[in-house]
Amino acid sequence: MEIQLSVDTRCAPGATWRMGAHQPPGARSVNRKLFNHLFVELSVSVGKRVPRYALWLELHDLGWNPESLRVTEALAFCDGPMEGFLSDRGLKISRRARNRLRKDLAKFDPTRPLPQEIFERICGS
Repeated sequence: MEIQLSVDTRCAPGATWRMGAHQPPGARSVNRKLFNHLFVELSVSVGKRVPRYALWLELHDLGWNPESLRVTEALAFCDGPMEGFLSDRGLKISRRARNRLRKDLAKFDPTRPLPQEIFERICGS
């Protein structure tokens, strides 16, 4: 079975993709949703935009696939490597903000829309 890709997948116009195959680059998945959430919440926690690609590479270097990041992996990142990742970039996170981030990630449910997704629907973006 083949499906037509939506415009926002950053693939060639009119491209098709076989059902069951790996997702094309740029396609949003429920699994990638956790990485996106980690990126946004970490940036909010430190008060500055965290380099997205550097975060992606850091998680990949730790042996985790950001495309299919699990809650346990995101929590493990918060418990150790996150401090070094941030300090390498001149960023710091308070203990309170780190605990808040951990709590938020622990209750993450990929089936529920994130606040930014709701806002995008409201604004028509």
